[in-house]
Amino acid sequence: MLRWILTIIGIALYIWWMRRRKKKAEKGEKKDAFSKMEMRTVRECKKCKKTRTRKFKRGDYVFKDDKKCKCGQKTIITGIYTVKVKTKKELKWEKEFKKWQY
Repeated sequence: MLRWILTIIGIALYIWWMRRRKKKAEKGEKKDAFSKMEMRTVRECKKCKKTRTRKFKRGDYVFKDDKKCKCGQKTIITGIYTVKVKTKKELKWEKEFKKWQY
């Protein structure tokens, strides 16, 4: 008798878990890791050695000549990297955490 009760509870939990998982997928809560990433491009001036970052554009590659700097010299792309974009929840948590730090 106990075995039957445990089997029925197990099946009920499995069905509940599968429905919950399906609902989350429909809401779009489960996202891939790349949706939270942003590509950045680092540009460096040859003359004044200032570095600036901007959003990645299609066709960017390292050592590509880019726009002119304020000093008039062309800039070169020296690096491309990704940055994790923080959600509103993470930003709120950091703000609360900083309040309580000494």
